[in-house]
Amino acid sequence: MSQGDSTQQRLAAQVNAFKVAAIQMASGPNVAGNLSEARRLIAKAAEQGARLVVLPEFFAIMGMNELDKIKVREQPGEGPIQSFLSDIARHYKIWLVGGSIPLAASTRTRF
Repeated sequence: MSQGDSTQQRLAAQVNAFKVAAIQMASGPNVAGNLSEARRLIAKAAEQGARLVVLPEFFAIMGMNELDKIKVREQPGEGPIQSFLSDIARHYKIWLVGGSIPLAASTRTRF
């Protein structure tokens, strides 16, 4: 393989490459506060060119106990956390992975 072929392959790979941001945050029991912080960090990542942004597990709530997550669980496809993810991804034109979020399960004490 010649030097020219190697350079062309690297250039072709760069054309198809894109930035990924892995966000780290210290979430607490306040969903609105956590979403606000996530919004700030997502905006920063998008402004720096990230096209795929990944949030941590339970970014929206890290409760004092497991029941805190049950209190804010959402029905699939509806709720403030899911709306936040959809709206912010659309606004910044990015792919957004929401870690995990508390969703309603078939039993009342599980999520």
